[in-house]
Amino acid sequence: MSLLHRILEVAVDDGTLARNPATGVTIRPEAKTDKRIFTRDEAMKMLAAVAAPDRVRRGPEARRRQPWVMCMVMLWAGLRWGEVLGVRVRDVNLLKRRLSVVQVVEEVSGKTRVKEYPKTDAGRRTVPMTEALARALEQHVTELGLRPGDLLFTTTTGGSMTRSSFRSWVWQPALVQAGLATWTDDRRTTIEAVASADGELLPLPTPHSLRHSYISWLANAGNVPLDTVRRMAGHESILTTQQYLHAVEGEEEQVLAGLEGAPARPRALRPVEGSQDVTHQ
Repeated sequence: MSLLHRILEVAVDDGTLARNPATGVTIRPEAKTDKRIFTRDEAMKMLAAVAAPDRVRRGPEARRRQPWVMCMVMLWAGLRWGEVLGVRVRDVNLLKRRLSVVQVVEEVSGKTRVKEYPKTDAGRRTVPMTEALARALEQHVTELGLRPGDLLFTTTTGGSMTRSSFRSWVWQPALVQAGLATWTDDRRTTIEAVASADGELLPLPTPHSLRHSYISWLANAGNVPLDTVRRMAGHESILTTQQYLHAVEGEEEQVLAGLEGAPARPRALRPVEGSQDVTHQ
């Protein structure tokens, strides 16, 4: 904007313009196009907001709690939206705490269908589950009386939930309740992200942000090989996984310690509520 203002000032000086139309005009900063990664605190707030009793008003309690379990799967197992919808009861091994991704649900023009194979060969994978996620899935299956061939997550009519329905009825209200977004209209149909403490407008979180956070936390944990993160995320190329690496406080000290032959001081990992298994997050 400052460049445009200076250009118009030249036009004013030359007599081409009577006044500078850019004077006094401020431009709202654009949100970053980077992936939105939740902090641990933000993720816990989102899970709590999604689990609010009035989030889904129809159906039995287990059905109303379903969006919360879906978000748990995205955050603690790193599944994509379509992969979450494609999980069947038989794909969950509660004894070994493993979840297999073998099919997905595709959505085209509001219509959904089950597709046998995921997006890529790398997408067909088995991922470990935290204890908290395993408990949530066990309770979900038991309370709804699901059978081995049943999809874990469906609507009351047996179909697959659409992104737009989830976004309108669950995700957007939860973002506002968690303090990560505000309504932009009285009808509460659209939202915008809340700016950070320094005024920076962050990208608006989407359900996919839960998966982004899972990958980022793993990639930057310091004790999980990057190729393992790639396989857990279902990435074909490790270059995709490397995009989730970011600067970590104290890493310069580790580099110097490594060059000087001294043992690097290990970074402390923050405990995560509901799970004792850090490497699976």
